[in-house]
Amino acid sequence: MPASSPTLCFTCGLATSEPPRLNQLPNGSTCPACRDRLLDALPALLPGRPMPEMEQQHALEHIDGRQDWPSPPEEERL
Repeated sequence: MPASSPTLCFTCGLATSEPPRLNQLPNGSTCPACRDRLLDALPALLPGRPMPEMEQQHALEHIDGRQDWPSPPEEERL
């Protein structure tokens, strides 16, 4: 069986590596997908307490914005 081909980034088209690295787009700027991949791989800067599963679900519901936003106000017509 042939060796597997490297995993490519959808944004910049360059190979992703382990550990992650910052790839450059053709215009010279940093690839945002590679940047996010690198940031996700870094350990947390501040220690935090582990969240129980119920708290995680509650936090995710608020992040999605399903419960945070009231219905839009009625439009006043002049």
